[in-house]
Amino acid sequence: MERLDDISEEVAEYITKAAFLAENPKQQVEILSTLPGVGAATSTVLLAFNDPENYAIGDRYMNDELLGKDKQITATSYPKLLKTIREIAPDSIPLRTVEKAYFQRYIEKNDP
Repeated sequence: MERLDDISEEVAEYITKAAFLAENPKQQVEILSTLPGVGAATSTVLLAFNDPENYAIGDRYMNDELLGKDKQITATSYPKLLKTIREIAPDSIPLRTVEKAYFQRYIEKNDP
């Protein structure tokens, strides 16, 4: 959070608005990642909290669970993750809800 102190509230608001207006998740992650201290995973959190119906949190756990890759989420892999979740999700269930269920499954499977 302290890294965000390096930019004005107006700039942060401008960047987030621009990201939310973009239609491509890869571009959205790239735009949000220009904020100081905000990487790809945090960008997906912002997208998911802004629109849980259509976005999910992308992190290494979800990457591992759904894409078979135990690594950090990237702007390039995030659209692939969303596509995979959309294919799994029933029509009426928000993507964020499906993501939370898969995250819980990952924790239960990998809990020491």
